[in-house]
Amino acid sequence: MQDFAGSARAKALFSVMVLASVLVGCGAPEAADTPEPIRPVKLVEVASSSNMFEISVPAVIEASNTSVLTFQVGGTLDQLSVTEGQDVARGTVIGRLNQRDYRNALQQAQAQFTSAESEYQRAALLLSENAIARSVYEQRETQRDIARASLDTAQKALDDTVLRTPFEGVIASVAVEQFENIAPQQEIVTLQTTGAAEALVQLPSTLIANAERVTPTDSYITLDAAPEARIPAEFLSLSTQANAATQTFPVRFKFTPPDAINILPGMTGSLHASLEILDEQGGTSAQIKVPLGAVLYDGDNTFVWVVDTETMTVSKREITLDQGVGDELVILSGLNEGETIAGAGASYLFEGMQIRALQE
Repeated sequence: MQDFAGSARAKALFSVMVLASVLVGCGAPEAADTPEPIRPVKLVEVASSSNMFEISVPAVIEASNTSVLTFQVGGTLDQLSVTEGQDVARGTVIGRLNQRDYRNALQQAQAQFTSAESEYQRAALLLSENAIARSVYEQRETQRDIARASLDTAQKALDDTVLRTPFEGVIASVAVEQFENIAPQQEIVTLQTTGAAEALVQLPSTLIANAERVTPTDSYITLDAAPEARIPAEFLSLSTQANAATQTFPVRFKFTPPDAINILPGMTGSLHASLEILDEQGGTSAQIKVPLGAVLYDGDNTFVWVVDTETMTVSKREITLDQGVGDELVILSGLNEGETIAGAGASYLFEGMQIRALQE
């Protein structure tokens, strides 16, 4: 019985091994090719829009006029009459240098001029009597003129020992202390105007390139310290020197701070403006605009991917651009209102590729 049971088990094991080998030999059915995933793309419907757009850029507040005041001569600062933050009228005395040496120099120059003038007058009298040669007279005249110039220089040096404000404003900073030894042209105080102020902003080169076709229709300033206030602003000036690192251009807007807000130079905020873009003929008709990210380049050609909304496939379409402003580009030709193009994700597409709408 044991031999029979062992033989039966051996036969069963053999049958299993044969069946396994048959299955391995036949092999599992090959897996079907995995379909390529359909790329999600943001779809943009082409539409004509207003030629108005809004910008909002960081701004730094500056005084409309800032002047660093210095003495033209040197000496000990005997008097310092102002403090930081002080409002001053035009002609206010800022400080005085010790005048002793300058008064002595003026007295000497006055005495030399008096003597030279007397010699000149005497020579003129003698010349009229033919008692001296003309060359002597001319020499006395030259000496008189030199003495007069020295007197004027000494008088100006004495006058320059008193420093006055050239315009009404506020003392922004004081750089020296009383009784300090002052050198010529050394900074004494910084004077800034009050009332009118300026906002300095940096605008991109794409906007500056179209400056002749851009008209601000509504500009105002908001301050980080008082964001609820909208302060009307007006374009003042444009610098033609770009920032090499950012390729932006300094632009200034002027405004009058409201009485209720204490606005000081150095404060930060934003400039907000509504800009009207004229077309090539100088008109203001509606324009077809597309996002910057939808426009691609192939050598000298500019194109977008146009979407067939029935088959959800894309095809390349060459377009002609106008110079854009902000984050949109104006299309001159190649697209029609109502068509659909690929926006975000357009750079990864190819001709005939099937896509699906990106769900945001």
